[in-house]
Amino acid sequence: MKVCRDTQGVGVGVALACVACASSPAPSFCPDVSQQRLVSGTPVESFLGIAPSQIHAIVRLTDGTQRTDATCSGSFLSASWLVTSGHCRQLETPVILVDGSSTTLSVLLTVTHPRLDVALMNVAGAEAAVPNFEPLDIVDPDLLRLSVGDAVELAGYGITEEGVVDGLRFLIEPVTKIEPDSLTVSGFGASGACDGDSGGPLLVRQADGSVAVAGVLSNGSATCTQDDTYVRLDAVSDWAHQVMGAGPLANRNCGFITSQGRCLYGSAVWCSGSQLSGEPCGGTSLCGWDGNAQGFRCVEPSRTPCAGVDGVGRCNGQTAISCLGGALVTDTCGMCEVCRVDGKTGTPYCSAH
Repeated sequence: MKVCRDTQGVGVGVALACVACASSPAPSFCPDVSQQRLVSGTPVESFLGIAPSQIHAIVRLTDGTQRTDATCSGSFLSASWLVTSGHCRQLETPVILVDGSSTTLSVLLTVTHPRLDVALMNVAGAEAAVPNFEPLDIVDPDLLRLSVGDAVELAGYGITEEGVVDGLRFLIEPVTKIEPDSLTVSGFGASGACDGDSGGPLLVRQADGSVAVAGVLSNGSATCTQDDTYVRLDAVSDWAHQVMGAGPLANRNCGFITSQGRCLYGSAVWCSGSQLSGEPCGGTSLCGWDGNAQGFRCVEPSRTPCAGVDGVGRCNGQTAISCLGGALVTDTCGMCEVCRVDGKTGTPYCSAH
């Protein structure tokens, strides 16, 4: 999407019509490769395979006195608490808009973190108003090992390339910086977050397979096509649990994860029957193709050519790699190409545009 942002750079919305992730820059004599508009985003989530009931937990917030545009985004972490950015508290009368109906939910109480740009809002009636609704997990510090270069999923109700709010959108971008309190992702001049996406979630799957909110969108560049900064929720998890009380059990819905599974963030995640299974790989094992299980599991590297790679694949420097049918498939990018990630699917590919 073409993206635009407020002059302060804090009203950030996910710009999802175009996305590019460069694992390394093109040579300096190549013609603006890293700045080209590449791949359109989509309102259909596919990268993490999130169940529709969990997608319904991602909502938009606006001012009840002027419901013309989405002003912020947020995510339900329980039936009555949602997380968003702290500066979204500036809404005079915040209300939650329920997609597909004229229903609005009132915010009863807002609690902001004493130091970071995070807020928890207490909302009544979400389960009754939102059909097929399941809250997302707050990230567990013990269940996620995120690294620079990992692809994550952004979501929000921000302004699109047409300059309008057009429902929930998803975008896949790489993590470019990890700080104690924040995560930074980048669209490399082609995509990013925009007005209306403040407080929107950065989504991951944890080692147990559950979909979790790893961060909330706090700030970004004025162009909506460069770096976006998310406050890490693992940095505030103790505070959040104190405010919300005991949370729900980890969601075991498989969503669109199949028995073949995925390799995500150093873990193997798959569906066993109708329940999610997950295992963090470590020591002498890596996630890769297991011929016995006919899927992606934690295996000894010598047992698979696809160590650390699944069927979606990833960029490895200037090479796009994926695992298809238990065989490693590689495509080394040329001199004036860069390895990028499709913003819809997360699939890596070489591009000169």
